[in-house]
Amino acid sequence: MGTFVGHLVPGLALVCLGLWHTINTIRSYFLKGSNKFVLKFWYPLKTPFCKLANLDLILVLSFSLFAILIQIFDIQNLRFSFKLDSIEHATIFLQLLIFSSFSLFTELTRLTESMSCVSGILAASVFGQELFLLHYHSTDHVGLEGHYHWLMQLIVCVSFLAALCAVASPTSFPPALILSLSVVFQG
Repeated sequence: MGTFVGHLVPGLALVCLGLWHTINTIRSYFLKGSNKFVLKFWYPLKTPFCKLANLDLILVLSFSLFAILIQIFDIQNLRFSFKLDSIEHATIFLQLLIFSSFSLFTELTRLTESMSCVSGILAASVFGQELFLLHYHSTDHVGLEGHYHWLMQLIVCVSFLAALCAVASPTSFPPALILSLSVVFQG
């Protein structure tokens, strides 16, 4: 993550994921109406191939696992790298891995409806941990980079609060929309 490409690829992934959730949240609200709308923390891909329905979660899970491996393993020197920045990034991806694997497990075992609150709490914990680590990471940044990290903290804080509101009120449209849009802005 220390390079331009290392920030660009996860950023584009977040933009795509956020746009996917924004479109599906709006579509779900307009198709079901305000009385039957229920927030989902992930949306299945509707295709004739049933194996691709969980593509969203599988991509997040595999990307997180790949990112953790890249953060803790120095490929050029073929050894483990235990730099503080790498551990910070790896823990954010670890929390995302836990969220996506739990959500995939609940989907495959058909427990999505009963475990939706737990998935929401895990999603909120991803943003909470990201906010904590971003704040901790940004203490010594000044100038343009410091302003960028302050703005990122603000966006992640909005994501965290929107996720908590969405868990508390899963039938409310505004927190669902704010959550998905804030993920776009994180990218």
